[in-house]
Amino acid sequence: MTVYRINYLARRHPQWTHAAWVPRWRRHWRLAEPRPESATVRRYIQCEVLHDADPVPHDGVASAEYVSLAARHANRAAAGYHRIMRQDEVQVFDSLIADCSFIGSHHVVFGAGTGPFKVVRFLKRRASVAAGDFVRAWRGLHGARMIEAWPAMLSYAQNVAVVPERPDGWGLNVDGSEELWFDALAPAVACATSETLQRIGSHLFTVTATVVTDEVILKDARDPSA
Repeated sequence: MTVYRINYLARRHPQWTHAAWVPRWRRHWRLAEPRPESATVRRYIQCEVLHDADPVPHDGVASAEYVSLAARHANRAAAGYHRIMRQDEVQVFDSLIADCSFIGSHHVVFGAGTGPFKVVRFLKRRASVAAGDFVRAWRGLHGARMIEAWPAMLSYAQNVAVVPERPDGWGLNVDGSEELWFDALAPAVACATSETLQRIGSHLFTVTATVVTDEVILKDARDPSA
């Protein structure tokens, strides 16, 4: 079964310091958690950004994994639920989640797909590379090269952007993202800032953002036997 996730890369509302923002961000999930629509999500992860070289650093990365394709459609169609969440978003983030997110199919290429720290890269395919060729090369040889480059890496996964729901595309204008997990912060930062990471895949895509995060799983209702 194909697994679908909405992924977002967010900055905090200017009214918050980063330290004050993180617990406020956690409360954003607590607003969603008791609502019936939260049953469409079987796994929800908030990742605080710990390192970001962007001149305007990001503050958080989050992923919500849908129970099924039907659950994804039901969630996206729940207008009342999203209206409530958007009302809170304007107090938490510097832009709405719809403007900094994309939905993708999630593929764990190596390892367990989790860990204490991870590097997340957001990717935009080069105009010279056809969409189909990009996916085939990224999910094929590129993934193998990433695993080979970092023997200490715990796990590696890819999120392949699906066809956008709106005519103007996803708010986060990417073709996908990739996640590399490590057991400590230092090797994750070393990976994120390495020339090797910048070089691998550069013929296929440009990198719109690279962040190092922790990983806090706030909900996990997956079948452990799956």
